[in-house]
Amino acid sequence: MIVIIQGLVILFAGALENMFRPAIGRGFASFGQRFPVASQKGA
Repeated sequence: MIVIIQGLVILFAGALENMFRPAIGRGFASFGQRFPVASQKGA
């Protein structure tokens, strides 16, 4: 019974991660465009 519950938790955690991943990626992309990092100027 415990193994089934653990499997369901892992399954839903993976589904939630894939659901929020595009929004988090867009947030980091817009954050990177607003504040360019100094190392991107060229070395």
